[in-house]
Amino acid sequence: MKLTEINIYPLKSGAGNAVQSSTVEPRGLKGDRRWMATDEDGGFITARRFPKLVLVRLDIGADWSLRLSAPGMPTLQVAAASAEPREVVVWQSQTTASDAGDQAARWMSDYLETACRIVFQGNNDRRTIEEWPSVQADDTVSFADGYPVLIIGTASLAALNDRLVEPVKMDRFRPNIVVETQIPFVEDSWRQVRIGDCVFDAVKRCARCVLTTIDPQTGTKNPEGEPLSTLHAMRFDADAKGILFGMNLIPRSGGTINLSDRLSFDD
Repeated sequence: MKLTEINIYPLKSGAGNAVQSSTVEPRGLKGDRRWMATDEDGGFITARRFPKLVLVRLDIGADWSLRLSAPGMPTLQVAAASAEPREVVVWQSQTTASDAGDQAARWMSDYLETACRIVFQGNNDRRTIEEWPSVQADDTVSFADGYPVLIIGTASLAALNDRLVEPVKMDRFRPNIVVETQIPFVEDSWRQVRIGDCVFDAVKRCARCVLTTIDPQTGTKNPEGEPLSTLHAMRFDADAKGILFGMNLIPRSGGTINLSDRLSFDD
């Protein structure tokens, strides 16, 4: 097996960046979902409510400065966030983050047409992972919904597309890692994944939501609720109470992954 994609999403719900290699850190791939839009009370904002957030591109400088761009908006360069930590909320978890400042807040507020802020998760900001088998007490995660890394096999997308009137690309599902597979949903059976010298625990199948109905190229929702409607018919699990597609991973060793790396797994 081999990798076909490595993707970083610097801004939660924002545009992804395809890369050739990435450093693996305890909280996920370096730079992945370390920035997030919030309301003025620190509540997280995603494309579920503001679909055009998927069109916002955030590029990170070597010093953690950020460059924001989006259709119809001027490009904005902002220094690294250095304000005092503030409380923010992602689903049921509370954590701390640094505010990126008023200039970035005005930019995002103008774009989304609602009052908001942009925050950064620094190395000292720790967000724990909900209890689950294979989750350890000191495991941490970025602003991703629940787990540090998401992996999907190409055969799983092919199986879904075989049932869709209009096939979709893998970017609908925002994976960090895409691997070439021959058997649909084989990733469901993985318990540990090795990519090069990096080891990951396969922790929990990923439950999917309305975000998959938003086209990442246009920022618009599919009026028929696809591909989620078809995926529901294929992959709804009553016990898990979710529509499952992809596998969540937790890094167990650091290092670097590359597109040239081979992949192996234990089931």
